[in-house]
Amino acid sequence: MNNDAMPLTELVKALQSDNENLQFENIELKAKVAWYEEQHRLSQHKRFGASSERYEEQGQLFNSRSGC
Repeated sequence: MNNDAMPLTELVKALQSDNENLQFENIELKAKVAWYEEQHRLSQHKRFGASSERYEEQGQLFNSRSGC
């Protein structure tokens, strides 16, 4: 093997290692984005979604027959 091939081999190994690290970081960031999107969706649903609050007298509010 000549002396010029050795640095290229090390460069290839370094680039492969960097590539693996970036792929792992990409997976982590995608998971974070998915989590934040879900939190945003839940927040929007809580803020603007249908409410389950009900009042027992709610139906009687306009049914009173008082002599106003």
